[in-house]
Amino acid sequence: MKLFLFFGPPNVGKGSLVKKMTELYHIEPLSVGDICREEKRKNSLLWQEASAYMEATESTLWPTETLMQAFEHRFESIVKKSAGDLILDGFIRLSDQVEYFVRLVQSYSLHEVVVVDMRAPYDVCVKRALKRDREDDADIHRRLKEYHDSSIPALNHLMSYSAILPIQRINYNGEEDFIRMESFCQGMGLLYNLSPRFSRV
Repeated sequence: MKLFLFFGPPNVGKGSLVKKMTELYHIEPLSVGDICREEKRKNSLLWQEASAYMEATESTLWPTETLMQAFEHRFESIVKKSAGDLILDGFIRLSDQVEYFVRLVQSYSLHEVVVVDMRAPYDVCVKRALKRDREDDADIHRRLKEYHDSSIPALNHLMSYSAILPIQRINYNGEEDFIRMESFCQGMGLLYNLSPRFSRV
């Protein structure tokens, strides 16, 4: 099983790239943002705990322990039922989440981890946020600052494990148009021998 970890600032286009990859290949998507929004919609105890923490710390990020409780159950269920590969969108955000991720890779004996490092200028991400009608985009400037201050160091921390984990990193320009996105996805399919969703006879 291959695990693709999509990493990048808010509104860089992770969701669009994940959608295209899952349209083309038999890959199961798992969005951490969707998990958090679902917990909020249900007003679950995990959401109440995370909300209290974020309000007290003036953060837009869930505390790691609470996030992992919401995440691990979904991750395990997908891994058990899936015969294919998996895309993670929106994880890792903080350096202390790296240790959890390393444990997941080792405990599930994942054979290959590919970090797709998506990048786009600050103003592009802000403009995209202004066009969307999603509640968490109201904090786009604070979210971008947290990405710079916390998430980039977390990614560097994760890559420091490349000597002991089957992990590699690929850069992707979040400003690329649809045609280049499709070409990138097709290239990923060839590079990692992904199973196409539809036969091209």
